[in-house]
This record gives sequence, C-alpha cells and structure tokens, in this order.
Amino acid sequence: MPNFQVVTDRGEMNWTLGAEWSQEDDGGEELLPLVIMVVDYMSPFISHMVSNADSMRNFLSLDPAPDANFLFLFVESNQSVFLASFLSQLDLLRPEEQSFWRSRVYLANDTIDQMRTQSQLRAAMPAVLDSFPSYRKMLTFWSQGDDIGIPLHRLDCNFQWSFVQGPNNHSPENPLSSDVVYVPNPCSIAPGNLGYGFALVYAEDLASLECSKEDAVKHLAASLTNLTGVIVMARQNFELEVIGQEAEPGSGPNPPILATMVPYNEELLTKAQNGSFPILYGFDNHGPGNFLVVDSKGTMHEIGYLINPWLSTLGWAAQYWVYRKHLRTTLSQVSATQSIMREIVSQGRSVVDLSTFQALDNNKTTALYIDAELSCPGAWNADCPIWDHVASLTVQCEGTGTNNSGAEEPGGSFSEIARYVTPYRLGAGKWTTDITDLAPLLQMKSCVFNVTMPRWSTDAWIWSFSLRARMPLHAPSCPDCGSGLPFQTANLFSNKEPVLRQTFNASYNSERLQQISIPAGAKWAHLHAIITGHGEDETGCCEFLPSRHVFTLNNEEFAVEFMEPLSTFACTKASSGVEPNGFGAWWLGRNGWCNGEPVKPTLFDVTSALSPNGTTIQATYRGLSWNSTTKQWVEPFATRGYILMSSHLSFYA
Repeated sequence: MPNFQVVTDRGEMNWTLGAEWSQEDDGGEELLPLVIMVVDYMSPFISHMVSNADSMRNFLSLDPAPDANFLFLFVESNQSVFLASFLSQLDLLRPEEQSFWRSRVYLANDTIDQMRTQSQLRAAMPAVLDSFPSYRKMLTFWSQGDDIGIPLHRLDCNFQWSFVQGPNNHSPENPLSSDVVYVPNPCSIAPGNLGYGFALVYAEDLASLECSKEDAVKHLAASLTNLTGVIVMARQNFELEVIGQEAEPGSGPNPPILATMVPYNEELLTKAQNGSFPILYGFDNHGPGNFLVVDSKGTMHEIGYLINPWLSTLGWAAQYWVYRKHLRTTLSQVSATQSIMREIVSQGRSVVDLSTFQALDNNKTTALYIDAELSCPGAWNADCPIWDHVASLTVQCEGTGTNNSGAEEPGGSFSEIARYVTPYRLGAGKWTTDITDLAPLLQMKSCVFNVTMPRWSTDAWIWSFSLRARMPLHAPSCPDCGSGLPFQTANLFSNKEPVLRQTFNASYNSERLQQISIPAGAKWAHLHAIITGHGEDETGCCEFLPSRHVFTLNNEEFAVEFMEPLSTFACTKASSGVEPNGFGAWWLGRNGWCNGEPVKPTLFDVTSALSPNGTTIQATYRGLSWNSTTKQWVEPFATRGYILMSSHLSFYA
C-alpha cells in the first residue's frame, strides 16, 4: 500500500506504513483497519447505500462496532448530503455510540478528480482505486439511427427475493441481449406469451393502479411465458428503490425472473410504448473501484462483492479485518508449530513426521489447533470459484484409511479433525479450529493428512494447514472441563462408518447404539462432534432447515440445536471469522455452518455420564428435523437432504 494523504473534515489524514493517523492500538505498532468508499450519487446503488435510512441505521448499529476507521471519498462536492444522512441516524444512538462513530468516520474535503491534480501523496489514493475492479450494472438502448448506445444505471431487486445479474451465483449471462416491450397493466394482464424478453413497467401506472412494484413483478412472472425480466421505470424526479427490499427471502416471483429499476427516461418509455426494440442488459467490472480495505499491516484487499446496496457491507468487512488483526496477535503467542500442508490445490495428501513435535506430550500442552489458510489463483476475488463446498481435513497415523467421501460433499469420517466450507468467490480466509479433544488421533510418528473436497468439483481452492500448540486461544467453552490433552479417544457415531447413512430420512436414526469402554484412569470426558446439514429437496432439508442432535450417554442427554436457518442474517459473523460480502447470499443462516468459515465443533463436558466404578458408557444418537408448520421437532423426513456428522468421546486423566 503506498503512502497517501487525504484532507478530511477532521484535518489531514497522513497514512504512512507503521504510523496511525488517529488511534493506535495498545501496542502502538499496528494500524487500525481502514475501509474506503467512493460516494457517487449518480450510481443508484451507491446512493441507496448512503441515503437510505435503514441502510445507514443498520451500519451504525453493527454489533460489535468495528474497531476500524472509515474514509469516504466523493465524486462530486456533496459531502453535506452524506453528512446529513449520517447525522440523522447518528442522533438516534446513545452518547457513547455517537462518540465512537464520530471518531471513526472521515469525509474527504476534495473530490476524487481534485485529488488527482494535487501532490503525489494526495493523488495516490485515486490511483490505487483506479486499479481496483467495480461492478456497474447498466441497461443500454439505442436511439433511432444512432449506433451509440444510451446507458442507464440499474438498481436491481433484492438478491434472494428474485434473480439479479452480476458476478454472483444464480446469475444469467453477461451481457444479456434481449428485447423490451411496454406493459401498461402489469397487475391484471391475462395469462399468455409475452413474445419478448423484458416487460417495461412505468411506476406512474403502478401508482394509479394501486399496484406495488413487487406485485407487478410477481403477477407478470406468473402470467407470461418467455419472460426474462421486468424493468420498472421510476417516475420523473423520483429516486430508484430496491424491489423486494422488505420481503422475506424466497417470497418473490414464481418462477424467479430478473427485476430491476431504472431512472425515468422519456425516450426509452416512448419507444417501448410504440413496440418492442432491442436492449443490452449487463454489467462490467472495470475500474475505478468504489471500495477497498487496508488491513492493519498496510495490505490492500477487495471489500468483497456488494450484492445488495447495504452500507453494513463496509462494517462487515471492517469486522473481518479486525478479527484477522486479533488472530495474528494470538497466533504469535503459540508455543509450537508444525506445517502440515502448503498450497494444496483443492485436495491432496501429505505425509508428516510428527516424531519431533513434542507438543503431543500431554504433560506439556494444554491445547491443539489447526491453523488453516484459504486462497485462490489470480489477483482478484472474481478469479475464485463461485460455489461453496465442503473441505474435510483428516489424519491417519496407523491402520487403514477411513471413508471420508459420500455421494456429494465430503466429511463425517472418524479420522476427520476439521471441516470447512468455502466462501462464494472470496480468497482471504484464515482460521483456527480447536482439535484438543482429538489429540489422540495424532501420534509422534509419520501421519498421513488428507484434505478432501467433492470429487466432481473442478474448483481451484488453495489450502495451507499447520498444527499449533499453546494455551487456549479463547475462553474455554466448557469452563468446568479439565485442562491438558486427552490420553484416549473413542469413536462414537459417524454417518459414514461403519455404514453410509447420511440422508436425513426415516431410516437415519436406525442402529444408533454404541457401548464404549471407559479407560482406566479417566477422570473426566468430553464429547466432540462435527455436524452440518446440506442439500435442499422438496421438504426444505437440510441446508436451510434446523436440526436437533441428541446424544444420550448412560441415560443422560446432551443435545445441540441448529436454529440459524430461521434467521436471515445468522451468518453475518465477520467478527468471528466468517468471510463477508461473498458473491452469493452468504448472510443466510444455515444448518450448523456458514460460507467462508470452519465448522465449529459441538463440545460437551460429559463427565457426569461417567458413573462411579462404572466401566462402560451406553451411548445412543438421534437426529430430529424441524417441522416448519407445527414448529416442533419430528423424526427426519428428507428425501435427498443429508447430514455430515462425526463424533468422538475423549478421556482426560
């Protein structure tokens, strides 16, 4: 990152690597992460981000408030417009919250073009932004006899309410060549064949018909065949709005179609009223960019992809890079490190000699962690694979290998020590996973590590793994549990061994009975399970449907419930390591996992199940599915949705 200088409403911001312009951390050595946004009110997407009251309020209400700085640059001299929107929502906060945000938000005094003509330091930031990609969505049409197209900015509908076009998943081709025709009665049109790609709807007509934009799109989608999408033209001098902004995900048109708004344009409206004509519906990713983030070491990164016009995306990016700053500090305190794999593409195998990794001596180590890094080929996020997939890390130190592959995503074998889910097209993941309870799977000899992704996937993710030992990275999830490494672990239940039984249906719970011998000298025990739900069938299972998992040990129940699928924003956990702003609906809650995050193991202190003088544990397992109608737990009923699950009992002396 080059040094730069920006004159702001709070004085000069002089960014020099190793120096902070505002507030240093406790050590005074690292910068606070800096998130930069270029405000362009000519872009309806950008304008909505900073002008919409809900967008600004949600940004200022982020929890935790990101310990970062935010710099807003401007294309035109309209800082006062932004400031009015900012202050109107800031005034609703508590005094201490107002003070925090006032100390973290900076507004540039000069426009981007003015900065370009100033000193080298002041021109540095615009030059950097010129090299970053941006995604501008346009609709282009042509005047009669004119070869030069007339571009109009688009503001697409809420992603997940219906389709949008972009570098995201579920996106149609780009650019999309089609025709458009005017539809005057969108909420009452009779079923039929449109004969053209797009229907143009005028918001003035909707007002007189008392028909909402959402109702118009849904009725047209249900009534007309061969309909590619709906273009709603705003009334003259009216702002564009996000179609489906307040609606629930999945409540949009059936079948889903493209839906967007464009500003009023008399020529476009008149042409459409006179008959069909061709348009080009597309986006480009050429610079200059509107966003970037500088981490606490001075490295520049993309902010991710802003699929909806939410200002919170800036805050989520800030939360993530604050997390990365704290993680770097934590990892610097480890007592021992052993590399496992370096830059493995998608999946691979590595033989590692652990004979000198003294941390496996349980008298000297209190915790073990897998440190994982994820990246992808290419310089930009758009070079990364678009879809989310499971990656499973296994270890085998003796005996034959275990089965870790199923019909779809991998995971669920007894040799699995960590599980991850890739993000939607983001390449900057770094996480730690506590594997202390699985320490007996590692031995001081040559061990084979495997990272597995779906066999049929051609995605090119790049993985690196290290084994780290130290005191716990976080406060223990079981405050009353013992410390140190376990001396023995026992296989409990798996959905792959000894029988492949993953589909979450009526037979899922059969034969889930185990008798576990309690080793001599065991004083306490933990239950460690890695559980995730995947797939989506006509029953709604299992990615977006809650599940409950009950382990019974000597008649004592230990249960975990994954209710996150009922929460739209359950995966906006950037502060704990979820990679934010992916090229898909990364924010939606899922069944035991999130995109761009390691699966957090389910941990129980089950010492109470170790009866005095007892020698065995009678163990059963049962999975339950959520009935969305009765709001109750019921026996599994999926047809194709499935659960990946592996579990162990770990014994401590």
